[in-house]
Amino acid sequence: MQSRAHIAYLDRLRVFAAASVVWMHTAAAGLRNGVDWSWHLCNLLTSLAFTAVPLFFMISGYLLLSDPRTADVGQLRRRLPRLLAPLACWTLAAALWNCAAVGDFSPGYLFPQLVGALYQPILLPYWFVYTLLGVYLVSPLLSAGLRASGRGGKLLVLALAGLVSLRAMLRPFLPDAWQGYLDLDILNKLSAWGGNLLLFALGYCLGTTERRFDRRLLLAVAVLCYGLIAVGTWQRTAARGEFDDLFLTQSAGFEVLLAACLFLLAKQHWNSPSRFLQTSGLPPLLLPIYFLHAIALRVLGQFGVNPLRFPETLGVAALVFVGCALLSKTLASIRPLCYPLTGLRWADARARCSWGHSFRWRKESETPGNN
Repeated sequence: MQSRAHIAYLDRLRVFAAASVVWMHTAAAGLRNGVDWSWHLCNLLTSLAFTAVPLFFMISGYLLLSDPRTADVGQLRRRLPRLLAPLACWTLAAALWNCAAVGDFSPGYLFPQLVGALYQPILLPYWFVYTLLGVYLVSPLLSAGLRASGRGGKLLVLALAGLVSLRAMLRPFLPDAWQGYLDLDILNKLSAWGGNLLLFALGYCLGTTERRFDRRLLLAVAVLCYGLIAVGTWQRTAARGEFDDLFLTQSAGFEVLLAACLFLLAKQHWNSPSRFLQTSGLPPLLLPIYFLHAIALRVLGQFGVNPLRFPETLGVAALVFVGCALLSKTLASIRPLCYPLTGLRWADARARCSWGHSFRWRKESETPGNN
């Protein structure tokens, strides 16, 4: 079967989402450090960065559910190991770091961590991969169902996602005494996998729709959502005297609507190839970057690097992202380490993201007649 053409706008969205994840986890402590000018700057970036998780699920949903091969259950034998192998290796790496941090490498300290990782992630950011594995398992059923249901199926997904998101949008504006009225059992049931299963299907709907939306409308909705998130988070945090993240729901509400607008804007207006991304080979490396950044932040914290102010937070986030990208690229360039630590087959890594790929791409681009 012929592979699909490369989709440039998804590369841009994935890199943006990966950088946003690093920012979110780096800025978490500073957002709980009291409201001042530094907090406001962190809040402005975080309000946008929280679109990362819905964007990742939407992108994965579009790529998987629009692929005719996904309906074949046999494809799971090829796809699941690409997540399981890096998850197992980086879980082991995190466990070994925990051992090093306390100076105890005994089996009695190491093995319980590894057994515990079967039930919950050893590092909190790894929850995303656990959830993605579950969604992958039902993707053949989702793919077959959505394809068979046609336009009606897409409209149903949009309606259900809208209903779940409407509840999340209403929550910040209702008094605490009224919150129970939103906990309808049917909405709780629809929020499978924390609501991320709907995001997965929503990505398919947005990615495959042929309708073009007015850019001004998308920008207006995006700016409105962003403003509500940033101002709402500030107001609730100031009123409560502690950080309040009710506007920052990642599986429904304003963040999902903002993410959907960004997805459509990129699809319609940002689909040209990026020479930098092609040369650097960054998009295929985002999975190991995701695993690595959680360990990197843990290591930095162990050495007392816990940024609280905006300038330091921005600097640490940038260094962590760049450092993890360089290390991931190096791992992808070493054949025995490539698949277990990046999930990439050696031939793919060599052709798309290894150091050799970047050197070849740069050399070819500098050759007269190739510009």
